[in-house]
Amino acid sequence: MRVVGVWEDAKSGLLPSNDMNAVVDMDPALEFEQLMLRKQEPILEAIANRDSPIQRFYSGSKIFITGGYGFIGKLIIEKIFRACNVDKIYVLIRSKKNLKPRERLTEVLKDPVFSKLHAEQPDFVNKIIAVEGDLGQPNIGMNDDDWNTVQEVDIIFHVAAHIRFDGELKQAIFTNVRGTREVLRLGKSCKNLRALVHVSTAFTHAKESRRGCVVSERFYESPGDPDAIINIAESLDLEKLEETRQLMLRDWPNTYTMSKALADELVRKMADDLPICIVKPTLVISSYSEPCPGWLDMTCVYGATGFLLGIGLGLIHIVLVNKRKRLDIVPADMVANAVVASAWETAKKTSNEPQIYTVTSNRNPITWDFYSQVVRTVGPDYASPKVVWSPFVIETKSELIFFIFTWILHFVPAYIIDVVCLLLGKPRRFVKLYEKVYKSNKLFSHFIQKEWLFCDKNLQELYKKMSNTDKTIFNFNIVTVNMKQLITTWILGIRKYLIKDDLKGTEFAKKKTFWLNILNYIILTVYAFCWWKILKLIFWSAVKLYN
Repeated sequence: MRVVGVWEDAKSGLLPSNDMNAVVDMDPALEFEQLMLRKQEPILEAIANRDSPIQRFYSGSKIFITGGYGFIGKLIIEKIFRACNVDKIYVLIRSKKNLKPRERLTEVLKDPVFSKLHAEQPDFVNKIIAVEGDLGQPNIGMNDDDWNTVQEVDIIFHVAAHIRFDGELKQAIFTNVRGTREVLRLGKSCKNLRALVHVSTAFTHAKESRRGCVVSERFYESPGDPDAIINIAESLDLEKLEETRQLMLRDWPNTYTMSKALADELVRKMADDLPICIVKPTLVISSYSEPCPGWLDMTCVYGATGFLLGIGLGLIHIVLVNKRKRLDIVPADMVANAVVASAWETAKKTSNEPQIYTVTSNRNPITWDFYSQVVRTVGPDYASPKVVWSPFVIETKSELIFFIFTWILHFVPAYIIDVVCLLLGKPRRFVKLYEKVYKSNKLFSHFIQKEWLFCDKNLQELYKKMSNTDKTIFNFNIVTVNMKQLITTWILGIRKYLIKDDLKGTEFAKKKTFWLNILNYIILTVYAFCWWKILKLIFWSAVKLYN
């Protein structure tokens, strides 16, 4: 029975003070999750009244969403069904791996994020209609009949995007730019449209030239004319278009942020007769409390969550990061709440200028160093029993040190393990794994080595306009978040939804980690001695050769 742990967490700020007497005979990780679930109680009470302004706004509405099968999209769908009484939601979804859109949607709805809805409102699945389409295709891949049917909607959420930083330029332009243009064109054809929310990223103008500057909630210069760039992408083959990559990127760090900046420019150009706004989150991590604390899906392994996963399992031991810089993270459920609330405000729009809402943690700031300290102090207490090696990590802002230790701690051991696997007839995968880790860290270095101050004045004004009930149901006020608690929830979310250890075996994991640490010290000592002997041999060989 973990009595002391609850008291320690409460005193350290991890748990509310009124939970200091909580004594639960369960795994420490499950205990923490249960305490986080208590944060939902006032939300559930407020939802039950079904009479807040935002709830009334959505009552009986018909919604169309792109990216409804993605991380943020699933949260938006779940929150709307759980908090509001909508008529139906059309989800744009393409066929994949011999699965038709409806079959893919059925698989999506099996995600744990929808567990509460299945239990409390099992008929919600009958209100979700799969519409076959592809954001990267003209007319977003919809046939004429579906296009005409979807015109009955009164709210559109455009969430889908091609998010690979190193993705092909053509695909990024087709999906993020042309796809946005087609969604806007669809919005213009909807006779009863009340709101269109375009989900972008706060980093569209987090460029090298704006490093250390304030990024306001307004439109900045575009990488070019969106329509002209779409025409270029349509006329050039893949190889020739890739030759223009650096010319098109200019000051933008990757194809994702550049293409999303072009999409924002399309919103500005086509907004005249549209009730439209843009929601721009910073670095989105797990949910904070809703509908499941720490919820993530597998797409999250390609971002910052992937590094935390690798560190927790003992697979990643060197990270390129500037610990003094701010870490601007926001919980996914608050991003979803901001998207839902922004549609309500946009429906009251009186000007042609689209409002931009930035979801940022600048009012509750932390640094990478703070994050690292939490991971180092809290992580061992909530280790996963599936940990494979000692979860230690070296953090450096030096690219040279990063390169050297990547070889020493990642590539050399990976080659040794892959050779052993080859001899045993097992699959060789560790070198490829660390090649991906190295590449990802280099791609993310632009965002984790530098910083920008994102302004969120418009978002705060939106929050002030909301009723007290809506502030409870659709909370996106980052000031209300305990950041240490958020990082801990993120760690447990990785365990539950990515590692899938059911948040059990924590005490065993702590013992396992203890012995892995001892074994690691021994092996590192031997490893360091071997390197010293090798370098010494190289040095004296060089001296003899010189003489």
